[in-house]
Amino acid sequence: MRPMSAEPTCALVTAMPAQLAEVDRLMRSAFAPYVRRLGRDLAADAYGWFAGAIDQGDLYIALDRGAIVGAIATRRQDADLELALIGVSPARQKSGIASFMIGRVAEIARSR
Repeated sequence: MRPMSAEPTCALVTAMPAQLAEVDRLMRSAFAPYVRRLGRDLAADAYGWFAGAIDQGDLYIALDRGAIVGAIATRRQDADLELALIGVSPARQKSGIASFMIGRVAEIARSR
């Protein structure tokens, strides 16, 4: 069983436009198995809204030694910050990265 805490080398940073394709691939790899079990496929534009989220500063990525291992998208609702979608690389799921990202986004929300 893998440890349930993100490695200390993980950092949460705001995603940049050049990272859009990699974030899209990560989310597809994270969610495609689940969606297929439902008898569906992910639409080609399923994550088309990510470009706008990046432009707004509302998409964050978890980096581990320079590799994107997770992503979390948020939406601003007045004074609140809503978690819209979170995904972790299948190879790194159940290692605490999602919890790490949620904790960091909660800190960001409190600081606003």
